[in-house]
Amino acid sequence: MDDPTVTDPTVDDPTVTDPTVDDPTVDDPTVDDPTVTDPTDALDLLRADLPAHLTVRLPRYVDGVVDPDDLDAAEALIARCDVAAVGERDSGREEVAGMFSSASTDREHSAFVLDGDDLVGYLWIEQDPTAAETWVDVYADPERCTRGIVTAGLSHGLRVGRATHAATAPDRAWTVRSGCFGTDTVLVEGLQAAGFECVRRFYRMRIDLATASLPDVAPPLPDGAVLVNARTDVERRRLYAVQQESFADHWNHTARSYEEYLERLDDNSSDDPDGWWLLEVDGVPAAVCLLDESRADLGDGYVRTLGVGRDFRGRGLAQLLLIRAFLHYRDRGRSGVQLGVDSTSPTGADKLYRRVGMTVTREIDAWSHPL
Repeated sequence: MDDPTVTDPTVDDPTVTDPTVDDPTVDDPTVDDPTVTDPTDALDLLRADLPAHLTVRLPRYVDGVVDPDDLDAAEALIARCDVAAVGERDSGREEVAGMFSSASTDREHSAFVLDGDDLVGYLWIEQDPTAAETWVDVYADPERCTRGIVTAGLSHGLRVGRATHAATAPDRAWTVRSGCFGTDTVLVEGLQAAGFECVRRFYRMRIDLATASLPDVAPPLPDGAVLVNARTDVERRRLYAVQQESFADHWNHTARSYEEYLERLDDNSSDDPDGWWLLEVDGVPAAVCLLDESRADLGDGYVRTLGVGRDFRGRGLAQLLLIRAFLHYRDRGRSGVQLGVDSTSPTGADKLYRRVGMTVTREIDAWSHPL
């Protein structure tokens, strides 16, 4: 899934996730041994939590790249989960591939659950030491041991989060996070039972380019404005500066160094090299729009990030960039364009998106379990 994670674009502010539980250790099977760090031990504990006929293994990598057969199996499993939750496939192949290639993926603890030779569960673990967070996303076959895999997968994620906390930052507050479609009843119930709290709702919004009322050509830039595709180090540093500022007041934003920010962008396997847009006004970085190809095989474009610096808000820059993104993808033959937005954005970002013709197609909830 997206990560509610993801990268949630909004007009003047974007990102994701979090709150608290009075006593997250009550009835938590991970408390007895919070310092398990050996991945073999962690997988053994996971295996013991699952129905007896299921087995566990790590995804296979060849020269650092996920094995194609494992990628195919994971893509098919996630598609089945999507269809059960929202009625159609939601994750493109590039997005699934990114789960395995991301530098934040914990390859020692992200695990496959198998029923014979069939993949019936994928537990994707990510580590974000800068934000002091561990992420666990559970994909469980909707027709085979779903509840058992969800329960065991979330326990596994909490165990890994506790171990990471104890080993790397015992003096810092640490949070295990997850996300799911609001319509995924089994996963919602599993998260509640595991002590997670639903702390935020995000919208996935989409515009149908076949029916949208769009101009034939891109609207002109304001006087003194220049739009560049940021590829040089100097341009990217300017893009980084306006992105960090525009997101600073977004809920649960984590400030990152330029080097880490760039690594996370370059790490995105679905990066669109023509979609690193930096808008400058009178030589000052004013707005940013990042596009990616994560939904290309679903026929759509995706706006990964849309942000406007504080001093430049209220001038229509976000709408201008958004319309240009729509035209960019229309010219590529895409059926629609998607993005994610905080449903309670303080700037009312979703109102702008509705105004330009986008509608809500998914509701994605962010869940939090402070340790």
